[in-house]
Amino acid sequence: MRLNTLKSKITVLTVSFTLLLAILVASFSFFMFRSFALQSQITSTEFNLQFIGAKARQSMIALDSLVRWVTTNSQITTYLETDGVDVALATYDRVKEEVMNNLAQQYVNRIIVTDLQHTKLIHTGQQMAGSRPVTVSNVSTVLPAVFVEDTTWSSITDDPFLLTDSQVLPIRRI
Repeated sequence: MRLNTLKSKITVLTVSFTLLLAILVASFSFFMFRSFALQSQITSTEFNLQFIGAKARQSMIALDSLVRWVTTNSQITTYLETDGVDVALATYDRVKEEVMNNLAQQYVNRIIVTDLQHTKLIHTGQQMAGSRPVTVSNVSTVLPAVFVEDTTWSSITDDPFLLTDSQVLPIRRI
């Protein structure tokens, strides 16, 4: 084939231009698709993180409301401050009902309510069967008799009463 003819020059020029145009369109399409895919992934990740954060916040609010309820409930206060044990079973049933109806019940393995001297005790929760018994004599190993009021969240520690390895977030309120 001879490149000296006008027809061959026009053909080579047309093929070259078409090839260059195809490469430019393909490159532009690839970079636009990549940009849109990256933006979509960022938006999706942001939404998922916001959703997880809202769920965690909702669970912590439910847990905090349960702790506040236990702290301020008059039936529990009456049980802990009086010498009689007449209201012990009714108080236990009420605490168990509140734990089971709370939105954070799936996270509450156990809740222990006791007075400062550890002479009265209410123990309920999800992990009752798979844990060591909690009594007024062994609760002092976890909750010392000297109590310093701390209404902040504590650190996550090993659950001393559970028979298997698991962690717990101890919350102490007075």
